[in-house]
Amino acid sequence: MAKDSLILRFALVMTLSAALASCARQPPPEAPPVAPEQPPTPATALEAGVRAGPSLADLDPREAEQAYRAFLVSCPSVISRDDVSGLTRKEDWAPLCSATPRDVVQFMRTAFETVEVGDGSAFATGYFEPEIRGCRTRQPDCEVPVYAPPPDLLEQNPLTGERGRGRLDENGEFVLYHDRAAIEEGVLAGRGLEIAWAADPEYKHIVRQVPNGPTINVVYNGQASRLVFENMSAQQRAAYGNDFNRYAANWDALWAAVADAAVTVYPFIKQTFGDYPYKQYSFIHGGDGGMEYPNCTMLSGPSLGTAFHEWMHTWYQMMLATNESKYAWMDE
Repeated sequence: MAKDSLILRFALVMTLSAALASCARQPPPEAPPVAPEQPPTPATALEAGVRAGPSLADLDPREAEQAYRAFLVSCPSVISRDDVSGLTRKEDWAPLCSATPRDVVQFMRTAFETVEVGDGSAFATGYFEPEIRGCRTRQPDCEVPVYAPPPDLLEQNPLTGERGRGRLDENGEFVLYHDRAAIEEGVLAGRGLEIAWAADPEYKHIVRQVPNGPTINVVYNGQASRLVFENMSAQQRAAYGNDFNRYAANWDALWAAVADAAVTVYPFIKQTFGDYPYKQYSFIHGGDGGMEYPNCTMLSGPSLGTAFHEWMHTWYQMMLATNESKYAWMDE
C-alpha cells in the first residue's frame, strides 16, 4: 500500500511539473529584419542632384552651328513653359533667345554648360528620320506622294483657343485631322500639296492579304545586308555555315517569311488581344534594329521575333495609349 502511495505521489509531482512547465513564459520569436527605408524617387532632375558635366570648350564648330539652329527653334517653347526638370526658369532663357551672337561657336561654348543628373544613369528613347529617294514630279519609279503641311491643319482650336492639332469640319466643328488611312485613300490628293514623290528602285514590295483582316506590306532593300549578318548570333550564322553568300541567297525568302507569318499569326493576335482596326500594316526595312510606329515597323533585318514584337506595340502601347516613356514595363 505504501509502495502504491509512493508511486501515486510521484505521478502527481510529475504531472504538476509538466503543467507548470507548460505555463512558463516562452521567449518571444525573433522579429524579422526590417528592410531599410528606400528614399523617395526624385520628382525632378533638380531633386536628383546635379553636378558639373564635361566642358563645352572643345565643342566641334560644325556641331555648335547645328546646336545653335536647334536652340533657336526651341526658343518659343522654353521661354513660355515651365521647365519640369527644375533646372531652369522661363526668364533664364530670354536673354539667350534674344541674343544675336557674331560668333555662334563661341556663344554655344560659353553660354551653356552641361550637368550630370543623379548618378549619371538614364533611360532614353528616340526616333529617327529615314532618308529616301524621290522625284520632284510623279513618274513610274516615283509613285508615293510626299505632302506639304495642308493649310486646314490647325495647331489650336479656333473656337476655344485650346492647343491641339485638328481641323474644322463641314459643320464648323473642330475635329481631329484626317488619319493615315484617309490620307492613303487620297483625301489630300489633287490639292496641290505634293512636294515630291518617293521612290527607291532598290527596294522590293511584298503584299499579303489577311482574310477579314489588314493588308500586309513588306518593303525591303533587295540587296542583302552584311551588317545584319555580322550582328547575328553565332548560332544564327552557323545555320548558314557562317557563309554570308548562303545567307544572301535566302534574302528574298526571309522577307517573304515575314509577310507569310503575319498572315498566319494574325488570327491568334485578333482572338487574344483584339482586332487590328486599320486597313493595312507595313514592315519596312530600315533603322538599326526594330522600332514601332503607327501602322508600320522599321526592321534592320528579316527577324520574325522582332517583327511581331514591334507589331504588338500597336496594341500595347498605342491603342491602349499608355505612356511608354514612364511605363515601359507595360508594353515591352
